[in-house]
Amino acid sequence: MNRASEAVAGRVATEVDVRRPGDAPHGAPGPEPRFAARTAIVAAAALAHVDEVDRDGRAPAEAIAELKAQRLLGVMFPPRDGGEGATPEEVGGICFDLAKACASSAMIFAMHQIQVACVLRHAGPSAWHQAFRQRIAQHQVLLAGSTTDGVSGGATRESGGCFEVDREALRVDKTGAVISYGDVADALLVTARRAPDAPPSSQAAAVFLAEDCRLQPCQAWDTLGMRGTCSVAYELQARGHVDQLLGAPFSTVHAQTMLPMAHLAWSSVWAGIAADAAERARRHARRSLRPGLPTSPAVRHAADAAATYQALRATLRSAFQTYAGAQDDPGAAGGGDTLLQMNLLKISVSEQALAVVLAALRATGLNGYRNDTDVSVARHLRDICSAQLMIGNDRIRDGIAQPLLFSETPALWS
Repeated sequence: MNRASEAVAGRVATEVDVRRPGDAPHGAPGPEPRFAARTAIVAAAALAHVDEVDRDGRAPAEAIAELKAQRLLGVMFPPRDGGEGATPEEVGGICFDLAKACASSAMIFAMHQIQVACVLRHAGPSAWHQAFRQRIAQHQVLLAGSTTDGVSGGATRESGGCFEVDREALRVDKTGAVISYGDVADALLVTARRAPDAPPSSQAAAVFLAEDCRLQPCQAWDTLGMRGTCSVAYELQARGHVDQLLGAPFSTVHAQTMLPMAHLAWSSVWAGIAADAAERARRHARRSLRPGLPTSPAVRHAADAAATYQALRATLRSAFQTYAGAQDDPGAAGGGDTLLQMNLLKISVSEQALAVVLAALRATGLNGYRNDTDVSVARHLRDICSAQLMIGNDRIRDGIAQPLLFSETPALWS
């Protein structure tokens, strides 16, 4: 056990720090997050059906219905559109709290908010998009994304399919498009080459209503974890109006909004999984304590889980602060330093969260390995294994290798 773990071991019998990314520092009173009560209602609905969702690999319909009932799908929009002006950090807090109950429900909320952020910042002034913004906020539209296809091999910044415009009619066909929760989504944000003669990296994005899309499944979703996200591959045909195209090129949308929001929201989900696993380890460790006996292995491993979680939390808080500071400067939001930190965030949190869950499994032993105990972390482990595969860590490392290789090593306090 390392020094950080030893420091935590003394208090692990009474507390493991499992606060959301934006909470007040330990020991300091802080205001109740403004979405906490409504999020708790959604989390309760998700938790009541989490085993069924996981077992059957079905979308968490109950949690989605409650997200709509609690009006959480449009919280990022400003009040003039019917939203509540939620910040990315507040969205991260909701992701975190939901993930402690059901990781699939939390990931669906996270992916929805990633698409929402793109529409909010880059849709442009068209009347269609102005109406659509209000439709999301006022009628709680669930927005999914189709940003990859089978031709591009899963690369977000390359597309095989293309947009075609005939007068004012817009159409796109995509092969092998992986769309999470596509069967229950109310609308899709679709990326494709901007024109038939455009190269794979010259992309645009458009929003299509579900009734204007045809989805034909071409690959099932039977996975180890995150089973409720139902990330099925489809043959997609979408039809609409040219005004449904976003106003900015997808390269801008991706750099300034989609990539940073994805890594922040996903990392908040993974932090929630890790926090709940650390809490279960703490619960089991407290039960293992006996007066007069030395510290048990369960306590030591629970301390490892808590210490690693603390490091994860610090990494995530720093990334939220960086992105918040860049919000008013599009160049900074999509700049190299910000994107590098967001990519490193994704790698770090996906690996740290897995380490937390594995430490929790060691702390809980067979009771944690079982599916039928109150300290089970079996589902947590299966779900968190997806973290390093969502935009694979090796792909990210390859992408940032040269910038890291040819940049100067920064000073400690620069």
